[in-house]
Amino acid sequence: MVKAKALIPVSEDPHAVHSGRPLSSGSLSEERRNAGELKSSDGLQDKGKHSQGPVISSPYVGKMEPRKVLDSLLWNPRCMMIQEESQSAEIPESVLSLAEEMLDAGDLIEDVVDALRKSIPSKKYQFTVSVDHRSKEEQKRLSSLLNSMTGVIANVYLSTGRPTTISGRLIGSSRTQAFITGRYVEFALYNKARRIVERIAREHDVTGTVFRNVMITNPENVIINEFDLVIVLGGELYIIEIKSGKNFSDFDKYIQIVANYRLEDRFLLVTGTLGKEQIERIEYFCGYAVCGIDGHAFEERLEAMLVQGLKNQELARMQSAEENPDEQPTLSEADSEVSEDQDKDQEETEKQNQAEQGDPS
Repeated sequence: MVKAKALIPVSEDPHAVHSGRPLSSGSLSEERRNAGELKSSDGLQDKGKHSQGPVISSPYVGKMEPRKVLDSLLWNPRCMMIQEESQSAEIPESVLSLAEEMLDAGDLIEDVVDALRKSIPSKKYQFTVSVDHRSKEEQKRLSSLLNSMTGVIANVYLSTGRPTTISGRLIGSSRTQAFITGRYVEFALYNKARRIVERIAREHDVTGTVFRNVMITNPENVIINEFDLVIVLGGELYIIEIKSGKNFSDFDKYIQIVANYRLEDRFLLVTGTLGKEQIERIEYFCGYAVCGIDGHAFEERLEAMLVQGLKNQELARMQSAEENPDEQPTLSEADSEVSEDQDKDQEETEKQNQAEQGDPS
């Protein structure tokens, strides 16, 4: 899994140097984690000074190293930096596949997840859910899925009487609680996004990477913005925000994020609680893309956005070439570093091959 590391800001300003102190996810209050608009400290709301956002322009941009593109989120590097969440450890593939299985189960597992979430505040971690309205086949599928959730749920029991219920208990660790309260949705969508980006990158011969839990902070580790998924494809940034809770309604906060980071048609809000008409209204009034998680809605919307983004890049390059036919494309600084690294790797490989063959040259 590729994850966002603590990156040094692109500025050489001494005040922008990374402190090396990782953020603790447990120390982030819900208010700070949901703070979409920029904080008033350090003058970050001075739109006249900091409204340009990340701009990537290079004829070789499709091959830029993803982490260098990620740095372009720092549109004010004097007081912005990128950090990773301290608990964003490598996620086992088995956990990612379980998350996808849960997400794809849809409403089959919804009642159980709701019951588990409600059990967490009391720390009882027990659940009993009626499945009378389910067919025998659905009851067996649900029981099989819950029994496969080793490390998350234990003591699963499907009763045979009336009413027919399914019960069990949640393993009460901090990770299982986070997983049940919404992290499984993030993991599942991350895994789906990763496959889509890898495939499109191969098909279009560009670089593509998905980063999780990217946090933009100031030097004092105060969070400015936090993004669930940041995709770098062909040198462009795409931001995905995931809201799995039923009570979220702060759709206006993303208007400012889209404007500050100049995302335009490269931002997607994913929510599992809105119907088609509600999604259409938000897109119309707020001006950014929204999709659900039912069926293949997320995959289809994300793929369409990424492919259109690559088409827009190609169109912009063609227009630039027509307007400046005599200009020869030059490598940007970031591209040059990537090219130099590739040349060094190739030179080292050739030296090793010569040494193995006993070539004195």
